[in-house]
Amino acid sequence: MRARILMVTLLVAGCDSAPFPPTVNAVRGQYLVQAVLACGDCHTTPQANGLPSFDPLDFLGGGREFDVQLGAVTQKFYAPNLTSDVATGLGGWSDAQVKRAIRSGIDNHDAALFPIMPYWAFGNMSDGDLQSIVLFLRTLPAKVNQTPEDTFSVTSPAALLDKGKLPQTTLAASDPNFASAQHGRYLAGELGACVHCHSPTGMLPEVPIDVTRAFAGGQIFPLGPITTISANLTPDATGLAGWTADDIINTVRTDTEKGHGRPLCPPMPGGPNRDGDMTPEDLTDIANYLTTIAPVPHGPFGCTDGGVPYGLDGGS
Repeated sequence: MRARILMVTLLVAGCDSAPFPPTVNAVRGQYLVQAVLACGDCHTTPQANGLPSFDPLDFLGGGREFDVQLGAVTQKFYAPNLTSDVATGLGGWSDAQVKRAIRSGIDNHDAALFPIMPYWAFGNMSDGDLQSIVLFLRTLPAKVNQTPEDTFSVTSPAALLDKGKLPQTTLAASDPNFASAQHGRYLAGELGACVHCHSPTGMLPEVPIDVTRAFAGGQIFPLGPITTISANLTPDATGLAGWTADDIINTVRTDTEKGHGRPLCPPMPGGPNRDGDMTPEDLTDIANYLTTIAPVPHGPFGCTDGGVPYGLDGGS
């Protein structure tokens, strides 16, 4: 009866009225899990370089450890096994239980999930996308991997992200890119693909992110020997001012920073087998959205060639 991370890095599309492809099947679920939400980054055992294993036999088998500072104590959370193994994975869960965990943050033992799992965003996911993800998870071959118990639990799940508070595109409804930006808002914000890492933290576990500064970066990630901090994705001078939609698309596809070509700071899941595998249409939609939201001064944040973070003194 303790919190589990069940970090299926899913999407948060607020309701079925959101603009999304109507296809509901395991193929779309696989695309959402692998390319858009990069669930494998949390639910797959990392390699020595910190990247998740891309071996199909390891995919979503769980085991990654997350250290979260709560007060004076560092608590440990472990991404669970999402494969079809009955004893250690989701094989014994009903579809309804999986959906409840994704959307409401309640596991199969009726325990609240710690909000490092962004169910507080996934609660806005469309029924079709949610069903597609469950269909895909059911196709995963069973892998026996019993993950450790978390060292901390919460009594109730975090509140649902109010999608109405997410930034709106500044494009006029008559603009030819308006519909594209609206769908980008669904993917990046409502679906949670970008907003849950690229926003300042709130007061965990009650308020996972500061939605008043959504996409403004500044979230700190302790990653063993290094610490990184998420970039400001708004078109401010401390963020992506001067970036074009193509700049954003190329950065995500190649996992390299604009201008100097160095790898993006982890844990950004750019490049192949992750966000870089998003369709050109979806990447364009996200880019059209991020380049047309209001700028928010915060930062700048990033890391040096040696992986050393900068911007930490400014806080988040």
